[in-house]
Amino acid sequence: MWTTNGGIAYDNFYLGGSEGEAKESAASYYAKKEEEERKAAEKKAAKAAKRAAKGKGWRGLLLKAKKVGQTVLDKALDQPLAAGGTLLVLIVTLLMTRKKKAVVEEDEAEEEEEEEEEEESEEEEEPAPRRGRRRTPKAD
Repeated sequence: MWTTNGGIAYDNFYLGGSEGEAKESAASYYAKKEEEERKAAEKKAAKAAKRAAKGKGWRGLLLKAKKVGQTVLDKALDQPLAAGGTLLVLIVTLLMTRKKKAVVEEDEAEEEEEEEEEEESEEEEEPAPRRGRRRTPKAD
């Protein structure tokens, strides 16, 4: 065989005159190849399961979230008063921080309007004439 591309490797050639023998040879080669591919897929699946068990990747993250959610639900069912109080404090805190931000934004808007009005009033006012003695240049 002759090729112009480097790095090409050929394997599993059959040189013969019988088509039946060629098919037998190919069948044994492809059976081995299929077995190797199956082992590689099993190894990959085992590695993915191991990563998920360790908590790595998206699946591991979802499994952790599910476990945490289940734990929180179990604790809430065991102590409903504490869970309700915690939820109430969380909601009140979120509402209070939201109102503060809205008030701050309103205050900033009012300050900007006041600054604009001051700038406009400064532009409209003419400078007052200076009173007092005028200095004249000294003659030497």
